[in-house]
Amino acid sequence: MRFIEGSSLLEMLSLMLDRKKMELKMLGDELKKLPAGDIVVRKNGNRIFFYREIGGVQKGITKNTNLCRALARKCVVRSELISCEDDCAVLREAISMIVRLASAQKRKRREKTLVRIDAAFPDYCHRYRRDVVEWMTAPYRKSRFMPENLKYRTKSGIWVRSKSERSIADLLTELGIPFRYEAELVINGRTYYPDFLILCEDGTLIIWEHFGMVDDSEYFIKMCRKLEDYGKAGFRAHTNLICTYEEDMADEDALRGIIDRYILSRSL
Repeated sequence: MRFIEGSSLLEMLSLMLDRKKMELKMLGDELKKLPAGDIVVRKNGNRIFFYREIGGVQKGITKNTNLCRALARKCVVRSELISCEDDCAVLREAISMIVRLASAQKRKRREKTLVRIDAAFPDYCHRYRRDVVEWMTAPYRKSRFMPENLKYRTKSGIWVRSKSERSIADLLTELGIPFRYEAELVINGRTYYPDFLILCEDGTLIIWEHFGMVDDSEYFIKMCRKLEDYGKAGFRAHTNLICTYEEDMADEDALRGIIDRYILSRSL
């Protein structure tokens, strides 16, 4: 039997169970060698009479001392077998309970360790497979538009243009979803830099655009043109294209719902 390292109690119980199993086997082997039938004991005055019962039929055996002793031993062995089986059941349950408790304690320690690891490595790269980290950190063409507007640092260490983008980036990072920020994408001869390019498990990509200035007419026209080109390139809303607006940022649960529905079921 395997023991949990450092658990002397578990080792002791396991040894006890092993001994009980051996005892159970010895008693079982002995029982097979004893004569058929059960002993019945009756007392008449000061005299004791012995009978052997087989199939409901009793036959006196008082004068057959050897048979009486053998059947008496059989009665004791059966009683010891029952007691031994009960002991084994109790020991198995005790061992199972200790293993469950030890497993729960290990889970708690692992969870605490993961929290500390996340704090030590806020870029969360340790949560991704090596090939995913290589995709995330490999050089790629990025937007050079007004770099001075990259004012908000995310948990993964990148800088973004708005608090809303930072909220999205941080949530993606916390949930272990790999992405690139403002990576170059050429569609119909036009170059775009979607806010987030998300890598899915099957190798496909999801675009996430956050539109935070739809009240601006020029911004709105560019947004419509961009969405039209995305559609021509095969990016469809609620499939591989996510669009959010400022009102979506007011409710973090709604934002998580978007991620749960459109990304987590597909992302790495």
